[in-house]
Formats: sequence, structure tokens, C-alpha cells
Amino acid sequence: MQTDFDYLIVGGGAAGLSLAYALAQEPRLHDKRVLLLEPAAKDQNDRTWSFWADAPSPFDSIVAHEWQQLAFRSPGFERVFPLRRHRYKMIRGLDFYQFVHAALADNPQFTLMRATVDNLENLPPAGVVASTIEGNFTARYAFDSRPPSIDKRPDKHRYLLQHFVGWEVETDQDVFDPETVEFMDFRGPQYQEPRFMYVLPFSRRRALIEYTLFSGDLLPKAAYEAAMHDYLTTTLGVKTYRIAAEEVGAIPMTDHPLAARRGQILSIWGRAPGGLSQVRATHSNAFRRIRPA
Repeated sequence: MQTDFDYLIVGGGAAGLSLAYALAQEPRLHDKRVLLLEPAAKDQNDRTWSFWADAPSPFDSIVAHEWQQLAFRSPGFERVFPLRRHRYKMIRGLDFYQFVHAALADNPQFTLMRATVDNLENLPPAGVVASTIEGNFTARYAFDSRPPSIDKRPDKHRYLLQHFVGWEVETDQDVFDPETVEFMDFRGPQYQEPRFMYVLPFSRRRALIEYTLFSGDLLPKAAYEAAMHDYLTTTLGVKTYRIAAEEVGAIPMTDHPLAARRGQILSIWGRAPGGLSQVRATHSNAFRRIRPA
């Protein structure tokens, strides 16, 4: 197969696929050859993305749910905020993968390959080379969606995780408001850390509930589960519920400077160009579905 390309995209998640989709939609780049390297099959609903939008996007047809208002709650203050022109939207990973793969399937510009990039380096005088078990591939530019390696300097910078465990639950009573995201509910114990519940309601009896923390270390899984059970039964007064699916994630949060570019290699980690650019640290690129519904 061909081994030289104009653009090389490492990773077929939100950042890599949305960049590929944007390249495919740009008439001025119709003659550019693009190779996308992704180690996983991307045939599972392994992630969920939630994002803000105040205008139509190319992905509106695959939005699973959207909300018109959000709630903030704490022991001393509660308020529900109408979003006015904005909407808070959610897209399931599998829907996104299938949408973009279908758009690229008949485009001769694109080559999609299942492969892990073992090494990605600049190739003088102007280019890059990616080494994989399938061989070496060269390009003019590479877009790398993998998390960068960091030489930590705790004396100068902070290194935290936004980590969570979530349940998609069904109840036997009307509990949730499908128009309102419980964006941050701080009514539980804080233990000198920011800890809150994040609730995406899909109907009055079904919602995704997550126990979310900002700290340097993960908790035992049972601690997240105990907090969600207490929230459901004590705070919301739910008598019985069923867990349809579970999710878990941990997002690095740091003020450590990260290079956006290294020669001809551009980092797109944590970014989603071309339509999902609103996706940021709040629950993007972090969900892993453990048990299917």
C-alpha cells in the first residue's frame, strides 16, 4: 500500500475523527492524501461526549439528548439557569464513530488503518515518519491525539485528576427533569476536595449519574458507588433503582505548559477541531463503558 501522505492523523477518537471530517469537507484540500491510524476497532459505545452549542453543527443528527437549562446546588445556594441561546448536548461514542466513518468510506483521499504508532518523529528536512507494526509511514504533517508525556515539576505546577464513576440508572418513580442538567450538585460531603454529582437526565425515570472529584488520587470503586447510592436514596428519595450501565473515567488536569507543536507534529490531544471544538475538560474523551445496557 501507499506509504507517503500529506497528513497523518494519530488516533481515531473525537479529536482525530472530527479533524478528518473537517478535512473531508474542505474543497481546498480535495487533493490531499490523509492516513488515519487507530489501534482499536471503534465498534463499541465506549465513550460519551457532552458539549455546549449555540449554533447548528455537522453532528446534530447524532445528538442523543440536549438540555435547555442547568442546575447548580450546594448546601447554602441552589439555582436553575436557563441556557437561553445555548444548548447542552450529548453524543454517544458509537454514533459518532459510525457517522464519521460513513462520511469517509467512499472518499479516496482517506486511508484508515488499524495500527498502533510506536514512534512518531520529525523527518528532516520537512516531514514526519510514523513507525508501526504494519510498517513506516511518512507525511508532510502529523496530528497527534495521544496524551503527551510530561516531566512533572510539582514544585512549579499542579497535577490533578478529574475522576468519576457513573451509573445509567432506571427508577420506578418520576425523579428527574429531562429538561435540566444537574451540572454540579455539591450537597454531599466534600472531604476538603471539590466533590459533586453530575446528572444527565434522559427521561423522568432514566439518567446518567456520576460522582465526580478533583484530586490527585483515585478512590476505591466502592467509594464512588456508595456516594451515588446515598445520593439516589437520601438526596433524591429514590426507593428502588436498576443500573443499566456503568462508566468510569479520569481526565488529567494540569497547569503544566504543553507544547502545541513539535516541528511538523501538531498536538490535538484534548482538542476536537472541525465541529466538536466546544468539547473540553468536562467529560470529554474519558468515558469507558463497562457493562452494556
